[in-house]
Amino acid sequence: MEKKTYSVVMRYRLFSALSWIGVVIAVVGYFMDGLPKQILPWIGLVTVIIAVVLRFTAVRCPHCGHLLTESKKIPAQCPKCDEELH
Repeated sequence: MEKKTYSVVMRYRLFSALSWIGVVIAVVGYFMDGLPKQILPWIGLVTVIIAVVLRFTAVRCPHCGHLLTESKKIPAQCPKCDEELH
């Protein structure tokens, strides 16, 4: 069975979406009453922290491992090894 790998752009989009979901959870939880007000902001914060850590560990060039998060846009080619990112 072949292992499925996600492209660099797809991983970048997934981790960006995860970050925004964490922010939404935290903000919604902050404006609720009772137990959700105490728990949801922390869940949102943990979600954002996990997304940031995963972004800096997984959004790398598949050829040389160069970190690709210097800008908001993923380049078409790796700036270090000039290999095409797909």
